[in-house]
Amino acid sequence: PAAKTTKRQRLVFLQSVFNCVGDIIRNVKIQFTDHALQRIRERNLTRRLIEECVKNPDSREVSVKDPQRFLIKKTYTHPRLKKPHLLMAICEQEMDTIVVVTIIDTSKIRKYT
Repeated sequence: PAAKTTKRQRLVFLQSVFNCVGDIIRNVKIQFTDHALQRIRERNLTRRLIEECVKNPDSREVSVKDPQRFLIKKTYTHPRLKKPHLLMAICEQEMDTIVVVTIIDTSKIRKYT
């Protein structure tokens, strides 16, 4: 019988597949949920900044529970505060579209990297 794979092994496999399709992600459509748009407004950010994060992330992490869902991280200089921040976007892949579900913006970079 075939050996069972662990969650960790599946995650490593999904991560390697996800890294291989990184170039494809740069060319897909990006949509935002109402919740994500609300968070963007609350944090005085722009859709353009979020799109840049999604298209050129520092890292990507695929969800173990749902391979269609992933976390994207990008460090940047906050435009208003002029300080380093970490932008995290929870996204879902839907055919040829990436849907940004929500965003998290924090100055606590070390805590989340």
